[in-house]
Amino acid sequence: MWYKAVIADEYQYFQVASLDDREILQALSNTPETVFSFSMATKNRQKKGELSVIDDASLIVFKKDITSVFNGIGEFIQIKGLDDYNLLVPDVIDALDVEKSEIDYFRGTQEIKRIRKYVFNSKVDGKKVFKLPITASPVFFSSDVLDIYNENGFQGVDFVEIK
Repeated sequence: MWYKAVIADEYQYFQVASLDDREILQALSNTPETVFSFSMATKNRQKKGELSVIDDASLIVFKKDITSVFNGIGEFIQIKGLDDYNLLVPDVIDALDVEKSEIDYFRGTQEIKRIRKYVFNSKVDGKKVFKLPITASPVFFSSDVLDIYNENGFQGVDFVEIK
């Protein structure tokens, strides 16, 4: 099973517009700047957890002092403005089984509008974290990562099963 992280109740997103490294974040999330800059919402969110979300699950940050617990799931990089957080840079894998997945396309194009059901191919075997090479792909987490997160009592995100 695969999961994506969504911001948990009472926690907040990072404000992308305030970061100096917006170009780096854009390249990592494959999201156009206009969408990226204004997709954050902090209303009624009080704090940041050990994990947090940038841009609706397409970028995930981990507190620096816990990145060693998640060693081997991907590269972590420091981004200015994230203080004591590191950005996870997962492997990008072309693992979507297009024929078996349920995909909505923009009319008259092959551009993906929405994926209603994800089916992955064998390229994800043995992976703990990855992203698809498509615009605004969420970061996908294996149940191994979810187990580490839960066993350590970390907070900040909820994991939603991908169906």
